[in-house]
Amino acid sequence: MSRLARYTILILVVVVGVHYTLSSIHDEYGRATAFSNIASKFRGGEDLPYDDESTPSSDAPRPTELQPGPRLANATFVMLARNSDLDGAMRAVRAVEDRFNTRHGYPYVFLNDVEFSSEFKRRMSVLTGFNAVFGVIPSDHWNQPDWIDEDKATEARKSLVAADVKYGDSVPYRNMCRFNSGFFFKHPLLQKYRWYWRIEPNVQFHCNILNDPFLFLEENNKVYGFTITVYEIAASIRSLWGHVTDFIAQHPEHIAEDNSMGFLSGNC
Repeated sequence: MSRLARYTILILVVVVGVHYTLSSIHDEYGRATAFSNIASKFRGGEDLPYDDESTPSSDAPRPTELQPGPRLANATFVMLARNSDLDGAMRAVRAVEDRFNTRHGYPYVFLNDVEFSSEFKRRMSVLTGFNAVFGVIPSDHWNQPDWIDEDKATEARKSLVAADVKYGDSVPYRNMCRFNSGFFFKHPLLQKYRWYWRIEPNVQFHCNILNDPFLFLEENNKVYGFTITVYEIAASIRSLWGHVTDFIAQHPEHIAEDNSMGFLSGNC
């Protein structure tokens, strides 16, 4: 056998070996070089499907047919925050998203007594999937009214500081409490919502929240829900309960018959 013939046979063996190796390793290559596929090219026919399973059935769901999401209540998260609270606000929202809201998609309302910075809006918008709005609290809802004796209030705060009462000298803390107690639901950004979940910067959630608290309130005709209740510092609210009992006595028409006063107080 001549040298040329030997080299020709060797090359053919190598080519055939490489072909079968590629056919066994790469499915696409095997289908492209299959005899049936090559024969169809010569017949001028269309490519045949690789197998019957590759053809979807007529009743198979189409990619554009989205499954309905979970039912949502008419609700939103509410956070009071300052521009300096950005890091803590991000930690809180990330915790809420990780533990609960990624499965629901409730919106967020962020409120401040001054305009939020561009950085605060940008970073919180990204974190919430651009499902957030930002508002400014009206001055008359945040600051104490003009008829308050500020000199008397200042002296009272000084006495709290002397007694080592937490937030004793903090005017913003008192403004926040005042706003949360009687004005937050009047804000224009909250008018379209029925339920509110107040979260604060740096709040943490250590477990997944599997049920929807908003829907629980709605379906069970509840008005208010809370996680924990703590004893208030008596020195910080010395006159509060007296005003509450005075109001009850003067306006009994506003007191529900099935109230929980027996739980709250033993002498009212």
